[in-house]
Amino acid sequence: MRRRPDHRFLFEIAADQGGYFTATQAHEAGFSKNLILYHVQRGKFRILRPRGGVYRLRDFPSDPHEELWAALVATGPEAVISHETALRLHNLSDVTPRRVDLWVPYEKRWLTPRSVGRGVKLHVARRRLRPDDVTTVDGLRVTTPLRTLLDIAAGDTNPRQVVVAIKQAMEPQWVTADALLSAARARGDRKAIARLEKFVQEARE
Repeated sequence: MRRRPDHRFLFEIAADQGGYFTATQAHEAGFSKNLILYHVQRGKFRILRPRGGVYRLRDFPSDPHEELWAALVATGPEAVISHETALRLHNLSDVTPRRVDLWVPYEKRWLTPRSVGRGVKLHVARRRLRPDDVTTVDGLRVTTPLRTLLDIAAGDTNPRQVVVAIKQAMEPQWVTADALLSAARARGDRKAIARLEKFVQEARE
């Protein structure tokens, strides 16, 4: 028996994602592909399509993180905001990300910025994130301050911004130097460890 469209269920799905949802999620709520297309074209249920495969309830309250929500929903439930974008969400340093940084598991390496939307930078990793590597900020899945600092210290973020971020994270003791260096050594990347040791030393000065 064909399921009838459940508007309330679709709203509940979107409400947990900043007002966004995918075609697959809409199908779970009883909306066929053709029905969603009809609503987008006619505006009967007030559905918008900001990017391929991702939709938004037009009347859902606006959110300052709408761009981040759209990128997360488009990329999938395993995606996590990371690197400079996570740094910004944690209010560490004054870095202004040029793109939305998203960590994705190796199994999703086939994804491309084009498939998830322009302005997205995907960081594909073979080693999966641990539960204690992820937290939430305003409902968004984000790497923790510790994990974020490790990622940017090993990446191409401006060294000065890395030092500022480490210093700001250590001041309220969100992250200790010992914990940061210990986590870096556990990764086993000698070059990254040396870079981080230098950054930590400068942050302490």
